[in-house]
Amino acid sequence: YAAADGWDVYSPVLVDVPTNSPRYVKQDIVAGRVRVMRRWEVGRNGTVKGPFEVATPDESDPADLQFYDFSRIDFADWRFGLLGRYECAKQQITMEPVCSFDGRNWQRPLRDNAFPLGATYDAYMAIPAGAIYEQDGRLHVFYSAGNADHNFRTKDGSKPAMVIAEATLDRHRLFSCSTESGALVSPEIVLSKQLRVYLDKDSSAELSAGGWSVRLDGLDGTPVNVTVPPSLVGRRFPLRLAGRFSLYSVELYE
Repeated sequence: YAAADGWDVYSPVLVDVPTNSPRYVKQDIVAGRVRVMRRWEVGRNGTVKGPFEVATPDESDPADLQFYDFSRIDFADWRFGLLGRYECAKQQITMEPVCSFDGRNWQRPLRDNAFPLGATYDAYMAIPAGAIYEQDGRLHVFYSAGNADHNFRTKDGSKPAMVIAEATLDRHRLFSCSTESGALVSPEIVLSKQLRVYLDKDSSAELSAGGWSVRLDGLDGTPVNVTVPPSLVGRRFPLRLAGRFSLYSVELYE
């Protein structure tokens, strides 16, 4: 990936673990070694710095979790990425959304797979390509979908098969898993003129940012367009969504 003075190179790195470690998984192809994600900075003159940590499983992750691959796309003020989650016990690779505001420190708000396996193909694993691209306001990623696990075994004993497929996501859509006194709070974002809010039927919630708030009650499950006050448009604030709801999404529109 292009950087200000060169390129960023990402790759999994194998780290040794002892047999008595909870991270040791006997059935893995490289038992005794776990994969973590690292980054190198390559200057235009050929100098290489690194490796630098991108993602390493910690105490909040399952003991058998490893990071297999990484793809990202850069925007003006932030970056979005897909981190390949390899769960050794299940021999399964999926995708975890991550974000960064500086391209160096990556946040993992979800810490779980966000890819709908089986939505189009009966896939057990989904491995993204090395790049994400944008077209007409949507993010696109090509990926390999397979019916077998990491050791090429299928549940029913059938022949392993792989297909190349494409997934898309509206680039305006926000993810949030941080909570504050029972509310969902996003990172600071530049507010647009319109917000489109999706909440499930009979939700009762309040959306707020920068001292402004709007009630969202009596909803029927269809999207609601909310106009942001002109004094807040183009300024940075976290969005806060509080109330009674289970399914939600917020999109930003000019």
